[in-house]
Amino acid sequence: MVYRVDSKKVLYRYVDTEAVLINTATSYYYSLNSVGTFIWKLLAEKRRTPKQLLDAVRKEYSPPMEAAARDLDGLLRDLKDQGLVISED
Repeated sequence: MVYRVDSKKVLYRYVDTEAVLINTATSYYYSLNSVGTFIWKLLAEKRRTPKQLLDAVRKEYSPPMEAAARDLDGLLRDLKDQGLVISED
């Protein structure tokens, strides 16, 4: 499975170390912390698998594997539920 930004439904800007996202279909906006912004930038570049994202996060921040995997899974689920990213097989 790969994830990508739904460029038809989301506008985003980077403000300092955060990303601000707007779902244009719902007009809801979201703010990501620095790690979420790091992940968002990777997804905005191109489609990525959860493993690619996890490897990049672990290389950049060195968190414990279990915590990083759990947090990444939660973020991807939230982004997908809010219509900000699309998952493809």
